[in-house]
Amino acid sequence: MYQQKINEKLEDTGEIQDVQMEWNIIKNVIVEAAKETLGEKKGKINEEWFDEECASAIQEKKNTRKIMLKRMTRSSKENYREDRRRVNEICRERKREMLMRQIESIEVDRERADTRKCYQTVKRFRRGFQPLLNARKQNSGKLIEGDYKMLQHWARYFKTQFEKEYSEEQEIDEEVFLTAEPLVKEPSQEETEKAICNLKINKPPEEDDITAQLIKNASQELKKGFKQ
Repeated sequence: MYQQKINEKLEDTGEIQDVQMEWNIIKNVIVEAAKETLGEKKGKINEEWFDEECASAIQEKKNTRKIMLKRMTRSSKENYREDRRRVNEICRERKREMLMRQIESIEVDRERADTRKCYQTVKRFRRGFQPLLNARKQNSGKLIEGDYKMLQHWARYFKTQFEKEYSEEQEIDEEVFLTAEPLVKEPSQEETEKAICNLKINKPPEEDDITAQLIKNASQELKKGFKQ
């Protein structure tokens, strides 16, 4: 179905001499065909354990907090604390259930001898939570944090680089050297298909949103376009 959709979309395109325009067409064909046949799934934060009950409990806690802020009474404070405790209990329980499912998944992968998937899950367990730090180590080894200090650091860095490049340009005589580029033989169709087969799978897509699996499973007609 995926290959058929690619061939249908390629039939609507004419011959194009420009390489960049041809690649843009091939890229759009792959992405559109994949979306229409395979669908599109966007990952969500905490999707492994966060469910409707968690969302409902958090929304109730927010509503109770609004009431407490409008009227700061003993009962409103107690209601808010009760809802907050309930949210924490529900979320902790869902996280426990998720961990149990992951442990069971590791056992299943081990029994099936799927070592790659098994070690990936174990690695996530051992790594734990990894916070994102907005920090940078200076040449002296001192760690700087904060947006303002980071901006100052990069401003000094790029200023130094600019002054260095400018001084080097002043020292170099303005001479132009003409060199002949080596002749590169055009790859054959067989070499192109071999390069496609050697693409590594299970890698995140680049900025074009195309994974190696989509290229490998594309139709023969589209693979001929890569030879250009």
